[in-house]
Amino acid sequence: MHQFLKFCWFVIKRFERNQNRRNAAELTFVTLFAVVPLMTSGYVMLTWFPQYTSFIDTFHDFVFQHFVPTSGEALQSYLGGFSQQAKKLTWIGLGILVFSAVSLMLTVEKSFNHIWRVNSQRAGKRVLFYWLMVVLGPILLGSAFLVTSYLLSSAIWLDHVDSVFHVNQLLFSFLPFIISVVALSAMYFFLPNTNVVFWHALLGGVIGSLVLELCKSGFVSLVALSPSYQLIYGAFAVVPLFLMWIFLAWSVVLFGAELVRAMPFVKKELVGEKATQLDWALLILQKLKECDKKSGLDKEALTKALNLVNIDDWQVVLNLFLVEGWLDESSTHFYLKINLKEKSVAELTEILYGYKLDQFTVIKNGTVWFDVLKPIFRDIRKQKQAVLELPIFDVI
Repeated sequence: MHQFLKFCWFVIKRFERNQNRRNAAELTFVTLFAVVPLMTSGYVMLTWFPQYTSFIDTFHDFVFQHFVPTSGEALQSYLGGFSQQAKKLTWIGLGILVFSAVSLMLTVEKSFNHIWRVNSQRAGKRVLFYWLMVVLGPILLGSAFLVTSYLLSSAIWLDHVDSVFHVNQLLFSFLPFIISVVALSAMYFFLPNTNVVFWHALLGGVIGSLVLELCKSGFVSLVALSPSYQLIYGAFAVVPLFLMWIFLAWSVVLFGAELVRAMPFVKKELVGEKATQLDWALLILQKLKECDKKSGLDKEALTKALNLVNIDDWQVVLNLFLVEGWLDESSTHFYLKINLKEKSVAELTEILYGYKLDQFTVIKNGTVWFDVLKPIFRDIRKQKQAVLELPIFDVI
């Protein structure tokens, strides 16, 4: 129990350290611009399939009833009006709106990659993927809703199971929760540009959905106990309430991402280690030396070996290796690109501390001290390189 509480506290600290409340505010701002394009995309795409248009309003009623905790009807009316107006735009205007929706997904991916400390390298493919999601997503989601609605209303199907399991009422009451679980699990599994264990993503989706349900109930109760917002904002009250809810929802989503990221370490002692950048550099190179050069080093294995608590310390060193060309990376592995027998500790220290040593000098020419100190500092640097001119392979 003590270890579990420490793990929970660790996740909370990481949530704050990664500035996820600021990220949730950024996502709220982007969502405000993207929600209408997403609805518009759904309207436009579904008009290509007339057989689907009959349940558009039913689907929207379901979404706003179960996923927007308060003032859903008024908000649905506003957004629906915006979407109807947006359908009159030209293809260029619609393209700009869809770009706004894609920007939301890119912002979400950026936040997730920051939590996992990975670099996004899917620039071309991901934009195409997100574009297809915006275009085809409403159709796929609508198709799923249509099938579910048909099953719930099918007398032939219900005659066999409803009398025994009460499927109609039970399934419909749990449908919002199931949709939330599927959506969050998919986000946690697919969006980070690294491998995520499926069961960790699924568990994070379940926990995130439960927290969202609790937040929704609490939010409704809070609004009901504090009706003064209507006196202040009047008919405009739905807008700040909507923004507050979106911010709260994104905060829960990002907290779930932090939870999924930390799950591989739930049984590990989450204690930070004191080490210098040179220590972390040698540890990273040691792990790469021990693995097969062709298969590379699994990113998750490296994180476990170096400790998630210190990731902000050794990630800086890892990024320097990538920039200098010492390492290469895929979405799941790191690969050593150098021969450790040919690289010296002196070269390693130049990568880590060279910019600091450049400042340990004098550059103001024409001064009394320049001619005296400049050669000394240059000799100190040369002596340092000479002393450390031993292969990294022999050190680790």
